[in-house]
Amino acid sequence: MLEVCEEALYLIRQDVTLPKIEDAQNDTSMEWVKCKKAFTFAVSEVLSSHDWYFIRKNPAAKDDISLWPDNIRKLLVYQLARELSVQIAGRTEDLKNLHAIYSGLLTDARIKDLSEEPVEDPLEAEVIATMVGAFSTEDKALPRSIEYILKKIRVIRSSVIKEVVSSHPWSFALDEDFTPSVRLTLPGLGGYVHSVQLPHDLLKVVTVYGADGEVLSWQITSGEVRAKSPIARILYIRDVEDIEEFSSDVLRLVVLRISADITKAIGALSGAELGEKLYRDSLATAKLKDTRQSKPSPEDIWGKNYYVEQMRKGPSMRRRRR
Repeated sequence: MLEVCEEALYLIRQDVTLPKIEDAQNDTSMEWVKCKKAFTFAVSEVLSSHDWYFIRKNPAAKDDISLWPDNIRKLLVYQLARELSVQIAGRTEDLKNLHAIYSGLLTDARIKDLSEEPVEDPLEAEVIATMVGAFSTEDKALPRSIEYILKKIRVIRSSVIKEVVSSHPWSFALDEDFTPSVRLTLPGLGGYVHSVQLPHDLLKVVTVYGADGEVLSWQITSGEVRAKSPIARILYIRDVEDIEEFSSDVLRLVVLRISADITKAIGALSGAELGEKLYRDSLATAKLKDTRQSKPSPEDIWGKNYYVEQMRKGPSMRRRRR
């Protein structure tokens, strides 16, 4: 306590003689009494300003500032200086500057504290690291703990994954269904009389093809894909739930989308703006990369006899390569 008080008094340019360590307990000088009272209040203010991980990791640190990290101890010095500038110095002109410095130190300390708490789930850990990296001293509305962020992640995780996976026909999620269509005889179908049951793992239909490889107009009704001509093949995006199947680019997009959404929700605006821009730029790059590198050839889709079969069918029956 004595050293912290000395540092705080130095900050407000007060030449006050404090007792020696061995005399501190019994000293009753006005300055020392005010220092002790202000010190107790300053400790309480710092501890209540955030759900500090270093306290939860080592509860004994709550009552022993010698166990505090250096940056939190520095925070305490500035908080105490704010109190003493009025109680001892009797001046308020230093308060504005001290408050600005304290506020910046507090934000930095909270960001550092959030970054140090371990998280077991790899996706959640990556989201938190991304969020913390986007925070700045301008962001005052920071979460008080990692647990708060984790709860937010778990609420939106599934919906964000579906949003990202359905945003493009990613090669890892693209699949085909060759179930022959059934002709319906129900009235009022508007010509959409050829029907195929939706694949069980379907997230989004990409393209519906006819028997000659032509692209058909289609609609989804009552769990079925319906078209005006016989359906030979449905190209669709699978509802992929296991992130182990994701490409690294798509996994990164999920992380960026979640972190941007949560950062915006908690009011950390500078981090939210940065996250939104990074997500949009990364999405465009990932789409282009996936399209260039992973587009399947007809042989990949239809097998090794693709070209032989096309020659047998003749020019009019050849499927156009997508």
